[in-house]
Amino acid sequence: MAVLEAMACGRSVIASRVGELEAMIDEGVTGFLVEPGDVSELAKCINQLVNNPGLARSLGNEAFIAARRKYSISTVLDQLEEIYLSLIA
Repeated sequence: MAVLEAMACGRSVIASRVGELEAMIDEGVTGFLVEPGDVSELAKCINQLVNNPGLARSLGNEAFIAARRKYSISTVLDQLEEIYLSLIA
């Protein structure tokens, strides 16, 4: 949930390459994914964003757009409706 909240606030995201996070983050567009436990890769990504505020802003803007497009209330409700309708068909 923290990743989605950060994206909804227009923040770039760095997360481990696990589970649903891989589907949520578009590598190099909305944030960065690192292998679990890879501290040096995590540090590299953090430094990249700290030292390049324009990149951080750009990723954050794209993250905001992606969060609104993929996870808005209307989008999620439409997806749930499709699931429920498929169950009763």
